[in-house]
Amino acid sequence: MFVILDGEFGQNMSVSPKEILAVLERGKTVIGASSMGALRASELDRSGMMGVGWVYDYFRRCAVRRDADVALVYSPFDFKPMTVPMVDVEYWMEQAFAAGLIGNRQSAVLLKVARNIFFADRSPDRLMDALRRVLGGDTVDSLLACCGGTIPNVKAVDAAEAIRLGASLTERREPGRWARGI
Repeated sequence: MFVILDGEFGQNMSVSPKEILAVLERGKTVIGASSMGALRASELDRSGMMGVGWVYDYFRRCAVRRDADVALVYSPFDFKPMTVPMVDVEYWMEQAFAAGLIGNRQSAVLLKVARNIFFADRSPDRLMDALRRVLGGDTVDSLLACCGGTIPNVKAVDAAEAIRLGASLTERREPGRWARGI
């Protein structure tokens, strides 16, 4: 059983579709979610890779899959995100629209503003400043309020879901293994 969640772009080699296909051909289960895992699952679900979560569904329904939509910059010291990935903004707008807090036009404007900031420069402060300039502070504040005051981290939600699924599938295959602490 393999669960692929994240990877690095640019400085390190990402897991390739060929590597995943080789594992699938050996009869292993491969689950992808959250970031690189969701991207690869959307490319390989027809070959048997399992995709989990909102980000996977987002990539599956997109005509164009952009690596940059899941990319972010993180601190090398504690691995905390320093930028906001585009999928978090997309998810935020989907939730706000579903709640009736924003219309299609405003959502499209917000997404365009966010997408126009290079992923490595899309810090929370820079993103919020750009959104407030275009939509106004009250609109942005009300959109944030619907999500607890911050843009939701959908990648983390999806990662947790994939880990739970992987654990569940493993437990079904090997009952009692986790109880014995092996």
